[in-house]
Amino acid sequence: MNKDLSYAIELLNLCSMSGMSIVQAFETVGRSGQGRVYESFEKAAHDFAAGISRNEVLERLRIRIGGPAMFSLVSSLRRADENGTPLAQVLHAQAENARKLELAERMKAIELVPLFIVIVTVTLLLPTIVLVTMVPHLLVFMKTAW
Repeated sequence: MNKDLSYAIELLNLCSMSGMSIVQAFETVGRSGQGRVYESFEKAAHDFAAGISRNEVLERLRIRIGGPAMFSLVSSLRRADENGTPLAQVLHAQAENARKLELAERMKAIELVPLFIVIVTVTLLLPTIVLVTMVPHLLVFMKTAW
């Protein structure tokens, strides 16, 4: 899901930079994919269309998706709204942050690869090598009298 959220934030950034309103950007993100993240953005666009306040829509979106990246996005959008900061600037920073989080997750998965290699080696390869080297000696030992 973090990959979807990262992509959604990046798309929000692009939509905002192209001059779309936040409602249009949410609609575009909602239509751009399938899954919980995209459905949540689509529901948020419908909430905007229904006349629900921006803060309420963002809070609902945060609850639907959850997670630290979403909390950060909603907090930043609220601060931008309060301070009058351009959304494109805020979304650009959030997209960069989401990319860094996604990269950190991938690096964490990559760090586990040596552990899996050790486990495979110990469970599959080592017993085979022991059998191949020990069995002939045991057979010779058993053939020659005790």
